[in-house]
Amino acid sequence: MLLIFCFLIGLHHSKVYFKEEFDYTWPSRWMMSNVHAEDGKQGKFTWEAPEKAWHPENAKGLKTSQDEKYYMAVADIGETVTNFKKDLFIGFTLVQTKQQKCSGSYIKFLPEGANVKNFTNETEYQLMFGPDFCGMINDHIHVIVKMNGTEYPLKNKIKTVKDNETHLYALKLYRNGTYKVQLDNHTESEGDISEQWEWFPTRLINDTNATKPDDWAEEEEILDMNDTKPADWDQPKLIPDPDAVKPADWDENDGKWIAPLMRNPKYKGTWKRRMIKNPAYVGEWKPPLIPNPEYNDEVMKAKAFRFRYIAIDIWQVESGSIYDNFIICDKEAEFDSFLAATFRKQRNIEHPGWEKDLDDDRRREEEYEKEKAENQKKNKKNEDDDGYFKDDEESVKIPSGDDYDEWYLDDI
Repeated sequence: MLLIFCFLIGLHHSKVYFKEEFDYTWPSRWMMSNVHAEDGKQGKFTWEAPEKAWHPENAKGLKTSQDEKYYMAVADIGETVTNFKKDLFIGFTLVQTKQQKCSGSYIKFLPEGANVKNFTNETEYQLMFGPDFCGMINDHIHVIVKMNGTEYPLKNKIKTVKDNETHLYALKLYRNGTYKVQLDNHTESEGDISEQWEWFPTRLINDTNATKPDDWAEEEEILDMNDTKPADWDQPKLIPDPDAVKPADWDENDGKWIAPLMRNPKYKGTWKRRMIKNPAYVGEWKPPLIPNPEYNDEVMKAKAFRFRYIAIDIWQVESGSIYDNFIICDKEAEFDSFLAATFRKQRNIEHPGWEKDLDDDRRREEEYEKEKAENQKKNKKNEDDDGYFKDDEESVKIPSGDDYDEWYLDDI
């Protein structure tokens, strides 16, 4: 009972900055940009639900309805949102009702003071998040931070999902400097923010004064000093062909007849001791980490997000994207609870058993990657072994014509 009470207290104190489920009052909160009204390229948003909807009204969202148009809408969050010394969770759902060939479906976050009445794709933003379906280069989920005019994209490329089912896109930023990017509640990328976005200082840095101990064993394999070369190992590369017969018309004026050379089937190359696991192996040495002196409140405050508006600013060759269930808050439990009550209901109608299918797909993908890594390791080992026990065949050249001379046998 106490745990439940504490959980409810935690939810009560959570801060929900923005929540949008697109009920019939949505036009009062969203403002359309008219920058493309005169050139005829301004697309029209409609209020629709997916073909398969868990509820005819509650499943409705903001839909792009015309091909080859710009779509630009903005909503005021009501206050400036920051992740300085706070967790920050951003999410929304999206369904593509048509097959996408080249269409953006992401959202942007604009800072205080942005010209939201006439904003364009040149308007300053601080964060861009969501899928972009366009060719091989841009076919991935964007997570781009823009600070002082410089864009910092997520280094990990996360592929989009191209189907007609609703998908959940979530960005989770934690106060300890870590992050998660999730697709349908599955973590696609996670780790230290500073490792993915260069604008953010790392919490820990290498101790440049540290040195590797003299007895540090970082070689995973070593030569087996007990291994000995077999007595019959050393064999010549080339030998006279035992089946060769001196031509009947050969005479002394032609010189001494020498049988042509052939590859020696017993030749084994240069012998080297085999490799064995190093019993003293402790791994690759790395300098210890120490706190980064630049990771302080003053610097972190300057690096933190500060945005006031959420915006849709996209160009679509193929329309049909339905945005829904926006949420920005500072408590993960609140975030997950909201999306469980919206996204899961919709996805279960579209694809019963989708979670099991997703788990099966992930398992097969992990097994494939594991098998691929093992095969690469095995192939590398085979290449290394080949290098120990036989020379490249190109280095074993059989002489021809006038090269059949006595001096050549000196190299056999």
